[in-house]
Amino acid sequence: MINNKKALTRRHFMGLASATAAAASMSPLSVAEGAYRHTMRPIVTGPRSAQSDDDWQDVLAAFDLGGRVTMNTANLAPASAPGRAVFTELAASVDADPSFQNRGQFAALRQASREHVAAYLGANQDEIVFTRNTTESNNFVVHGLDLGPGDEVVLTEHNHPSNRASWQVRARREGFSVVEVPVPSPPREPQDLMDALVAATTPRTRVMAYSHVTNLGGCRYPAREINTWARDHGILTLVDGAQSCGSIYVDLHDINCDFYTASGHKWPCAPREVGVLYVRSGSEERLWPSVVGVGFNESGAGGRMESLGQRDDAALAAFGSAMAFLGEIGSNNVAARVAALTDCFKEELSGSSKVTLYTPMDAEFSGGVVTFHIDGVDSRRGFQWLYEERKIVCASSGVEQGGIRFSPHIYTSMDGCQQALKAVKELIDGRVVL
Repeated sequence: MINNKKALTRRHFMGLASATAAAASMSPLSVAEGAYRHTMRPIVTGPRSAQSDDDWQDVLAAFDLGGRVTMNTANLAPASAPGRAVFTELAASVDADPSFQNRGQFAALRQASREHVAAYLGANQDEIVFTRNTTESNNFVVHGLDLGPGDEVVLTEHNHPSNRASWQVRARREGFSVVEVPVPSPPREPQDLMDALVAATTPRTRVMAYSHVTNLGGCRYPAREINTWARDHGILTLVDGAQSCGSIYVDLHDINCDFYTASGHKWPCAPREVGVLYVRSGSEERLWPSVVGVGFNESGAGGRMESLGQRDDAALAAFGSAMAFLGEIGSNNVAARVAALTDCFKEELSGSSKVTLYTPMDAEFSGGVVTFHIDGVDSRRGFQWLYEERKIVCASSGVEQGGIRFSPHIYTSMDGCQQALKAVKELIDGRVVL
């Protein structure tokens, strides 16, 4: 497994703050440093047992979930203590002193966040654009590329609406074609997904857009193979990484895509309304900016795409703190833990004749999402019962028959998974009247 990313450590994050904070004892940099240090407990470095809660107590302590078993990361994750504390303190700093002088100091923290995100995802700093979420990032690509009559864009049925409906709306206006590829649910193997996409392309195909890990069933697409094939055939690739950034190991240079999108409020466990758009070096000139404002310039992806008006400086800075926290744990450790948590559910649920599992069993063919349907159970009512009666935070999913979706993360314990499985067994056995 490739792991040549720059180490994300507390020392790296704090080095920037310590070097600059001397200018003002209560500068945003010193505020961020204090908040980060105050919330950080000693973090275990190096390998961890993915299956044992004992090796994850330091991480579990960074989240306050009010006694709930929280597994709704595919939609919204709780912010980690470092990210939450930095955001709270910096927001207070802006409210107390909204001067140009005070806010000007946030530029260094935004740059630190860019460094952390780039390092965690295996990208260059100048390839990272900060948006509000994956939806906005996807739309920047959808509306930024030059497309017209005769051109084709290939999508899959698995695409999130922001990477599906957005293409369809623009196609109606501009006159290009959208080809939507049907895929089996679940597919038998990764090659099925690639074959379906490749078979749908023609000499007129300009863009191929798909989800790295799908939000409905948690199926992982073979991104490197798909993107390399597309590049060899002159096709641009947009990879929706909302369900892969922070849940599986991602190296953007290795998977060879042109564009990659993600949200901070999901698997990175960062504050809300911070997103990422990765623009491969050299591809930024293919994108027209969707929004042009103060600060617009032609120098790199950030200069072209980040002139979005007033931003939440505290959230952008705290994004870096959240990514630094994940970096200290280690991206391989995070990925292994997520796989262990989801395997716990897949192994148990696949053994029931009353359960339809929509998520592939193979961890290399899936991500942090597990979706299932229980025969005779209305999934929406089941999802509501799990929350109201058993304090299990999950989602109902729009798969074929309707399903219940679990998306556990580093803040979920193995004990919590067992509590959830016990509750699901009540539904399977018909011991609950919904």
